[in-house]
Amino acid sequence: MTDQPHDQTLIQSVSRALRLLEAVAELDHVGASAKRLARATGLALPTTYHLLRTLEHEGYLHRGEDGAFHLGPRVELLTEHGRAAGVAARVRRILEGLREETHAAVYLAMYDEGEILVADVADGVATPRIDLWVGLHEAAHATALGKSILANLDPPTRADYLARHRLEPLTRRTVVSLPRLQEELAGSGRVALDHEEYTNGVMCLACPVRIPGSDLAPPLVGALGVAVLVPTGDTTNRRKVPPTDAATLGSALEVGAARVSRALALADSG
Repeated sequence: MTDQPHDQTLIQSVSRALRLLEAVAELDHVGASAKRLARATGLALPTTYHLLRTLEHEGYLHRGEDGAFHLGPRVELLTEHGRAAGVAARVRRILEGLREETHAAVYLAMYDEGEILVADVADGVATPRIDLWVGLHEAAHATALGKSILANLDPPTRADYLARHRLEPLTRRTVVSLPRLQEELAGSGRVALDHEEYTNGVMCLACPVRIPGSDLAPPLVGALGVAVLVPTGDTTNRRKVPPTDAATLGSALEVGAARVSRALALADSG
């Protein structure tokens, strides 16, 4: 038997998916629609759709309300070299279980090397994620995930973060006063809440994820959250709010966050 040529060992679908990711990054400024991506990569439109759906499902892409594709949180995670980069794989099953329990997409965010970022999103066909139209690193003050993390950072670290990030008004409900935000963070309970502060028609809840520091690693601060749609004056293209009230969601999040904290503590100690 003769050896096969090297190029015959390549998996064509993987190469095509990587070309699509590159095209999404290049076309982001003009709107990376499926048809535009198919033209840019030379792929047949049905093939493009199949690959885009797979990449979206795995978190490497996300689709905006206008139908255009953008790079997803998994791509951002691949570029990170801090501790948050290893967190998602350790607790993925916990996130997926919480998604099934709450009937909502579940988000894990971490504070890593001075920034707050999305480490993972457990979503699905029946539980689609909310479009993150502004990155969490720029909108922590307007999200339950960000507020939960900020409330649990030590005061000097929190002050440093807030000094480096502007409080942009994303909706009419966004808190843009620093004293008011600090007051809210100081009085926040176990469950942080964002009611249409990041996006109109969306309510988010989050609970802190924490593990103590050690001689080998500093403390780790993160947050576990869910986002659900709430009624607004504009009901166009709105999914129904899951049949779970805020108190029930908060209780489920507390249990899930405790499980994630334990899993990460065990992984770090190992």
